[in-house]
Amino acid sequence: MEIFLRLKHWHLFLITFGAPFLIEVALAIVTLTTHDYRIVLQVMPFAMFLFFAGYFGWLWAIGQEFQKMLPGNLKFSLVPFKIFLLFPVIYILFFFFMLDFFVVNMEEDLGPSLSILFMIIPLHLFTMFCIFYCIYFAARTFKGTELQRPVAFLDFVGEFLMIWIFPVGIWFIQPRINELIAQKQGNNDV
Repeated sequence: MEIFLRLKHWHLFLITFGAPFLIEVALAIVTLTTHDYRIVLQVMPFAMFLFFAGYFGWLWAIGQEFQKMLPGNLKFSLVPFKIFLLFPVIYILFFFFMLDFFVVNMEEDLGPSLSILFMIIPLHLFTMFCIFYCIYFAARTFKGTELQRPVAFLDFVGEFLMIWIFPVGIWFIQPRINELIAQKQGNNDV
């Protein structure tokens, strides 16, 4: 996964934002010309997969690799990070597989049942919590590696926001990530 940390900011942007955007534009054009709206359900998960695979892969790489670069007394447990990153991945995959079922029910005017809504809302909220925790962990780990000292939230709030506002933030944070990885590579070569 270290490959995500070696990518230039514009590579990461194209993989996670540019390609899915182009797929969605092409999908919109095809849908408007053919009036076949079911194609959206077939192609949209692929575009979303590109985004989520890139974003979660990037978070995973930051959390894993920079954890190795922290001094021993600053290391954090990776177990909650791994669990909280795995849960949104599983939930999003489940949601994509169930999307077709929900659309078929809506087309037949069955509407979503209350039991499904009561299941989806807490899962959605917990998924959001998991993603915010992973952003927090990645920002804290990155900034701790950069400063090589314990950090408080105010020390890494900028990194937290840049990782959260992903398409914009990668233009600022990824060059710093590349620089730290290059420094690590230089230290290993000596």
